[in-house]
Amino acid sequence: MRLGRRAFIGLGATTVVGAAAAVLGRDRFFGGDELPPAVGPRIVPTPFSGNTAARQDWDTLVKEAKGEGTLFILVRGGIGYRRATSEFQTAFPGIDVQVFTDANPTSWLERLRSERKAGKYTLDLAFVQAEAAITQGLKDGLWAPLRPLVGRSDVIDDKMWRDGFAARFLDTKGQFAFGWEYQVQHAYAVDSRVVKDGEIQSVRDLLDPKWRGKVITSDPRIGSGLLSASAVAKKHGNDVVKALLVEQQPKIASSMTELTDGLVKGSHPIAQGVRPRGLIPYRDRGEAAHIRFLDLPDADHVPGTALFAFNNTPHPAAARLFVNWVLTKEGQTALAGNLLTNSARWDVSAFEKDGVGRLDAAYYEPDREAHYSHTAATLTYVKGLLG
Repeated sequence: MRLGRRAFIGLGATTVVGAAAAVLGRDRFFGGDELPPAVGPRIVPTPFSGNTAARQDWDTLVKEAKGEGTLFILVRGGIGYRRATSEFQTAFPGIDVQVFTDANPTSWLERLRSERKAGKYTLDLAFVQAEAAITQGLKDGLWAPLRPLVGRSDVIDDKMWRDGFAARFLDTKGQFAFGWEYQVQHAYAVDSRVVKDGEIQSVRDLLDPKWRGKVITSDPRIGSGLLSASAVAKKHGNDVVKALLVEQQPKIASSMTELTDGLVKGSHPIAQGVRPRGLIPYRDRGEAAHIRFLDLPDADHVPGTALFAFNNTPHPAAARLFVNWVLTKEGQTALAGNLLTNSARWDVSAFEKDGVGRLDAAYYEPDREAHYSHTAATLTYVKGLLG
């Protein structure tokens, strides 16, 4: 049984937010009420260069998708995705994209389990956090392999993607979770009036006794603090984690405001966990010109959102068309640009300049299924150190 949008929205108290989220929602990607500008001009796919068969296949897919006329997508944040999908609708008029927002994996997983027990299949695609979608969604049989849906040569070309197209799949089977996003979260920011250029080139340089008591950090048991500790442990082992968190006597901030204030106002020349968006008000007031992020591949990490395809999709042609469009240069420009993030495609400009990493460096990607056990082990170790 497949339901329309009205039936989908009416399913239970934890139903995902529909169009009202565009008006009322505080998009989790933006951390507040300020919305990014819409990316333009309107985007259409690149023509197939002289490949008549590919062009015909594409035209057939477009016709079938327009015949279905609708596409339902689950996302973890609303406004940016709505703006990106509006580019798709402009490129392919006649396909109405409905975007449903639910940032809580427990919520959407529970609802979808209930729906499927009732034989209801309401969604086509999802942009969600990978871990719960892989560890629980795969077990629940929610997903179809995404890899067979992708056919455009300008999408599957390994040269277009960081580490190659196949490497962007985050699940160990390499079929279901496509990690299109690549924004490096630089773990450490410094006061450049105190920390000289080139003085800290590795997290090991932070073990210098001169920095003891000079670092303020987010809680290493959660969030970016934990993921940075996991990156360090992956590269250098737990002894370096212990040295950073215990022997160097960092101050653990109780809030993001305390963390950012501590760095900007000079009480601590080094901070772990400051985010670029958190610096915006300071930069707007001209108070953060002395702050810069360090690029430390042995401490930084790359979280992100993955693209999934539901099985038993109600609109298979529209879903396939969208997947092939959104992974092109044009589609990634629309998506990354409206979310103010960075794509893993080499030919797409960075929209978060503070999230750019070295081209030849390997950063810790916590959303890879192969890394889940390591992050969990790091959490256990850090809790043992700090309680």
